[in-house]
Amino acid sequence: MTSATPTILALETASAWVVILTVSCVTLVTALVLRRLIGRPGSFASGILLTLPLVLPLIAATVYARQLLPEVEVLAPAGRAFLHHSQGFTQVILFSERGDLVVPLAVQGSAGPWLLLIGLSVSSFMLARRLLGALLLQGLIRRCRVPADDWIELLAPRVRAMSETAGLKRPPEVMFLPPKLAGVFAVGTRRARILISEELLEDLDPEELDCILAHEVAHVEARDIQLVFIAGVLRDVVAWNPLAHAAYRRLVLDRELEADRRAVAFTGDALSLASGLLKVCATMGSGRGAAQRAAVAFFKPGSRIKRRIKSILALADGRMVATHAQRLPYLFAAAAVALLGMQAGARLASQESSALSLVWGTPTFSTADLWSPAVKGKGERRRAQRDKPVPKGEDLARPLRTKVLRDYVAFKERHLPQWLRNMRRLVGRELGVTPSTLRMQSRNDWRAEPLFSQPPFGIYRMKLQTTGKASGI
Repeated sequence: MTSATPTILALETASAWVVILTVSCVTLVTALVLRRLIGRPGSFASGILLTLPLVLPLIAATVYARQLLPEVEVLAPAGRAFLHHSQGFTQVILFSERGDLVVPLAVQGSAGPWLLLIGLSVSSFMLARRLLGALLLQGLIRRCRVPADDWIELLAPRVRAMSETAGLKRPPEVMFLPPKLAGVFAVGTRRARILISEELLEDLDPEELDCILAHEVAHVEARDIQLVFIAGVLRDVVAWNPLAHAAYRRLVLDRELEADRRAVAFTGDALSLASGLLKVCATMGSGRGAAQRAAVAFFKPGSRIKRRIKSILALADGRMVATHAQRLPYLFAAAAVALLGMQAGARLASQESSALSLVWGTPTFSTADLWSPAVKGKGERRRAQRDKPVPKGEDLARPLRTKVLRDYVAFKERHLPQWLRNMRRLVGRELGVTPSTLRMQSRNDWRAEPLFSQPPFGIYRMKLQTTGKASGI
């Protein structure tokens, strides 16, 4: 029998973490496939589609999950656990071996509180980071200044024309960024603003300036500022989930690509947008002011410039078309993703009595480790010889001794009730009390069936089985 203390990671299907991970995977893959099949610009509707992989897992976990965490537990021989916890409850995990033989292991300790602490710490850090970014951004906006009259005469008509083309009732206000901070971006949820650096205006041609302003107006028209902020908060809540980060990055990239397409539709000049974008990137790279750049980074993450330029050039040579928003296909796609994601969560909840476990230090045994209860015959009790090896295939085994309070043991599953009764008697003997004073019971037990076992590592399918009166001792 292996002497290593097994550690088990049981991914219980009804735990919130498993539901979130599974629904995230299903909805993200489905949303990306449907987004690619639709292909056309979708404005706010396409953003909703790519936000679903962030919000649906949380909804499914709230509705269907039975517990918060998966189980990470350290196991020990069941006898040792009974001896240490004789006045309480002990959870037994039965590891299936050859035929109907099982090895009983009991939970000695759990890492659940540490998992919870790590998850909460990561999410709290990300949420605190976002709050800090919001405060820095508000301070940055207060430091921005209204352009002089000559700049207003240049910028206001351009922004007004782009806003009318986009169908905005109220054009965004244009403000200059503080010195040493270069770039251009849209901010504001109630009152939209376009913040731009004065030195950037000196670098851009008139056609490039029109395209850059059209890009920011497209963000305002599609409500990308609010959408990306909400998606960022959802991502931060489950920051331990790598799929949430992938979904958020894909959403941000999609909103940038959509804004580029809308800008080309407004201006009809894809090449000027591409050259203007490259100039903006070069200007922002040379800007200084770490605190201001940090504030911008929380709300406008660095985009994949190569991907954006490639998409813009495809618009320029006619391989892609910058059409108006197509909402209906995205609404149908969002409904399909929502239905599939909630069905995945419901399916997991219907299998709450099962789990997939990864075990390090898998139990192994030989025929000498087998145990069977006493056998009655011809009016007297007969037991198997303890020190005599049991030939392979025979239905005899060593008697249960005090030694098994510390070591591993294997027996046939039908002998579990009697093994528990014998364990009670031995524990009472070890503690120096009568067996009747002990109130030992076993909770619902897990049965682990091997899918792959190559000691010391194994993958098991676990099923919850209620042992009832038979397991009470």
